[in-house]
This record gives sequence, structure tokens and C-alpha cells, in this order.
Amino acid sequence: KGYHFISYAVWWIRQSILKAICERSRAIRLPLNRANELVQIEKARKTVGAHKTESQEIAEIAQALGMTDQHVREMIAISREMVSLDAPVTSAEGASATLGDFVEDENYKQPEEATITEAMKDDIDSVLETLKPNEAKVLRLRYGLSDGKPMSLKEVGEACSLTKERIRQIEKRALVRMQHPSRMSRLEAYVA
Repeated sequence: KGYHFISYAVWWIRQSILKAICERSRAIRLPLNRANELVQIEKARKTVGAHKTESQEIAEIAQALGMTDQHVREMIAISREMVSLDAPVTSAEGASATLGDFVEDENYKQPEEATITEAMKDDIDSVLETLKPNEAKVLRLRYGLSDGKPMSLKEVGEACSLTKERIRQIEKRALVRMQHPSRMSRLEAYVA
């Protein structure tokens, strides 16, 4: 009673427009509640002073909006514009490449690193071969030199059918023997 249809229509039209913008403006669609939170954060950012550190600004925004600092950080990270790895990059000389060409693959070992690692493994194996077989076995198991999984004294003891204390003694003796100059000289190059 007493309300005109246009009063409701404006609100619903505005909502439909905002929903369409939220759904189509990003490469990855955000839920409406997250999009609304981003709008609130951007408004709060404009009201917060510009001469503050990032952590102070985030703390103030979080307090003003009743959110946690972590949540505000996550929302700001989401709001950053995405860049395609296929985006062209041209140099001053005119050579062109893509942005993805400059991103390092962290799963791939560099050839120099792989060569050094392999040489170090070979040198460690040759030094261990100069020890008694039980000493070499204890060191391999204890430090994970064979499979990359170090074992506790107790686990090595169970694998070798010896007590934990006996394994500790063998390990200590083997490490002392490895400090002999003839053995040490092979491994010194790897210590930085």
C-alpha cells in the first residue's frame, strides 16, 4: 500500500546488473557473497589512510568490517587481476616470448644441480665403501642415503637386529673414521 512498482523494479534491476557483472567480469567466477565482500573491502580501502603499511591497512579494514586479518588478505589476493602465461612479452631487441617462458619449473632439476647431486652420491658411496660393511649399512639407514628416508636409532637397530645403543656406537665410530683426511678430502668440495 502506497509503494509504487518502480521502487521494487529499480532494486531488482540493479541486483540483476550487479549479478551479471560479477558472473562475467572475471576469468573465474566468484560467488556473490565473496564479490560483495570484495566491494566492501575496496570501499574500506579508500577510506583508510594511504600512509600506512600493508599490515596496518589490512588490520584496520578487518576491524572496520568485522573480518579476520587472514580473510581480508585472502580476499585481496583473490581480487588481483589474473595474467595469462601466454601473454606476449617483447624485448628491446624485438624478440618475442610468452610470460610462461620466464616462469621456472620448480619440479625440474637444473642440469648443473643434477650433475652435482649425482657426483656427490657417487663420492659418498665410494667413501662408504672404505668403511666396514656394518658401519656403511648403519650410516646409509640412519641418514637415508639409499632411499632418502632417515631412520631413528631404534628403527636402524630393528633393521640390523642390534640394540639402539650398539647402533649409536657404530654410527659414532663410522663418523670418526669418515673424518680421516683420505676420506674427508673427497667430500670437502660439497661443504659450502
